[in-house]
Amino acid sequence: IHCQVSLGRLVNFPEQPGFSEEERKRFFMIYNNMAMDYVLVSKKNNKIVCVIELDDPSHERADRITRDRWLNIIMSIAQIPFVRASVTKIDEEPPVWQTRDAVRPFVSATKSEKVH
Repeated sequence: IHCQVSLGRLVNFPEQPGFSEEERKRFFMIYNNMAMDYVLVSKKNNKIVCVIELDDPSHERADRITRDRWLNIIMSIAQIPFVRASVTKIDEEPPVWQTRDAVRPFVSATKSEKVH
């Protein structure tokens, strides 16, 4: 489990048609400054099992809502399993394995396998 991981460590933004080098750098600077609360990684294969974002009341602010929408899009495009967990519902178990299986069924570690 890694805490406060820069999104830039998780997502690669390769050259894209229609994006200048300046636009790529600007986009990288924006998302590189976003920190993910928790990144669960399998010791067995070093793949991301899931990224967990804890949503506290600050996520209800307009600027955070916009940021969260962008983050949802980025994680979806990157095919990184992503779970939001509300801090007000801390007793609920986040659907880590269901999310991982839905997004990346090709990840070799399964719930029945021991993840170190």
